[in-house]
Amino acid sequence: MRWEAAKALSQIGSPSSIQSLLRSLEDNIFDVRWLAAEGLIGIGQKAAVPMLKKLVKHSDSYWLREGIYHVMHDMNKGKFREVLKPVLVALESNEPSLTAPLAARAALNTLQKKSSQLGLECVAIAEFGEFKIRR
Repeated sequence: MRWEAAKALSQIGSPSSIQSLLRSLEDNIFDVRWLAAEGLIGIGQKAAVPMLKKLVKHSDSYWLREGIYHVMHDMNKGKFREVLKPVLVALESNEPSLTAPLAARAALNTLQKKSSQLGLECVAIAEFGEFKIRR
């Protein structure tokens, strides 16, 4: 049943499924975790901020760290590389449960700084050039 749900969410590829897919990264069944990671990859960089936040709060989960590494490794392109590279390095370290949340927090701060440079109340949703403006 969880496999079918992860498969469906993965195929839909909607940003509204990000939280469910992130929860599925911690499933005890490998195929469910894999489908969740593939779904997040399909959603793309819009999943980055929620993933970073989840990593800050739940870095003790090996399966979550493994899944986030898989997704971020695929996202590590273009302008986004400078933000994600330190997180990937932390996830590869000897103590990722300690270093990854610090790197994720720094990445979130970088995204926040990029959004505040516009001088408006903004929320970075993924790429530096793509912002959602609150009015």
